[in-house]
Amino acid sequence: EAPGWELAFPDSVADAMDDYLDRLAEDAASEQERRAGKRRLRELLTPLAYAQGEGLPRALWPAAATALVGRSYGLEELDWLVDTAADYLVEQSTAEGGPSYRLYHEALAEYLRKGRPPCSSRHVFVRSQAPRQAFASGTAIAGGTI
Repeated sequence: EAPGWELAFPDSVADAMDDYLDRLAEDAASEQERRAGKRRLRELLTPLAYAQGEGLPRALWPAAATALVGRSYGLEELDWLVDTAADYLVEQSTAEGGPSYRLYHEALAEYLRKGRPPCSSRHVFVRSQAPRQAFASGTAIAGGTI
């Protein structure tokens, strides 16, 4: 054992994530850019905190991030995150053949959900494609049925 190793080990998952976000953002040119980088990482990872089963399909991930945080994200930011935060992600193929992602550990999900408004429902609906059938009428759209 190296002397003092326990001093360098984080006390909690939250401490480890905070340290990780700090390290990823330390190359920023200014404090403002560092804070923006940490915010972007957190916002892009947050949808995975709500993913279940196989995880969140790649095609829906940017739309889920946009819906959760109110800032527009696309596949370019997602590709950056997958490259940047690969140690915290599990990637697998879905039944449809595309990739899906989830967080490596539930403690990471708890960290990302902390401080967000509680929700009694575990369901989040994100529509990223047009409906497969035509709407019957304008009334059908307003009434919530197809």
